[in-house]
Amino acid sequence: MEILDNDFKNYSAEDQKKIETLKLDSIGPVREIKGARIGLMFLIGFNIIGAFVGYSQGNGAMAILVESLIVSGTYLFSILYMYKNPRVALIAAASIYVLYNLMIFIAVPEMATKGLIFKGIVVYAFVRAIMAAFKFEELKRELAYHGEELGFGEIELNQ
Repeated sequence: MEILDNDFKNYSAEDQKKIETLKLDSIGPVREIKGARIGLMFLIGFNIIGAFVGYSQGNGAMAILVESLIVSGTYLFSILYMYKNPRVALIAAASIYVLYNLMIFIAVPEMATKGLIFKGIVVYAFVRAIMAAFKFEELKRELAYHGEELGFGEIELNQ
C-alpha cells in the first residue's frame, strides 16, 4: 500500500538539495512582500491622516474624504489579497498610488514637488516588492514542478 503524503515522498539526494535551495531562495522575496504589506499599512495611515487634515481645512472636504476612503480601501484590499496573489495585489496598489498622485498633480500642480522624496521612496519600494513577487511566483512554480508547495506560512524568517 502506498502512502500519499508529501512528507514521505522518495526524492533523490539531488532533488532534495534543489528543493531545499529553492525554499532558502524564497526567504528574501517573502521578506520583501511582507515588508510591502507593512508599507501599505503605513500608506493607509498617511492617507487617512491627510484626509482628516484636508477635511479640517474645508476645501472640498467631502470629496477629499471620499477619495481617501476609496484609495485606502484599495490598499486594504491589496493587503488582504497579498498572500493569495502578491503580484496582482502589488501591481494594483502601485497603479493606484501612481494614478492617485497623477490626479493630484493634474488638479493641483503645485503639489507635485511636495513630498517628492517620500513619493520616490514609495515608488522604489513598490518596484522592489513587485520584483520580489515575480521571483516568489517563479520559485513557487519550480517547487510545484518538484511536487512541493510554497506559501508564506511555511517560511521562518528567523533563519
